[in-house]
Amino acid sequence: MQLNDLLKIIFFNVLQKLMNFDDKDKRIQKKIDWIASQIRETKFELHRQHQELKDALNEQEELRKQNVKTKKQN
Repeated sequence: MQLNDLLKIIFFNVLQKLMNFDDKDKRIQKKIDWIASQIRETKFELHRQHQELKDALNEQEELRKQNVKTKKQN
């Protein structure tokens, strides 16, 4: 086996490892992107639910104020 052949083998081995690294890196990046997307969706959903909760609490407070006014008038 000549030196040139050895260098080719080494080169292709290194190239293969780099390709494996790129594939793994891409898979990991996809996972990171998916998790980040889930977090964003959860954040928006929690914000919407928080707003609904605030609205319900305000509605309840108004109802109780009206109830107190009605009791005072009677």
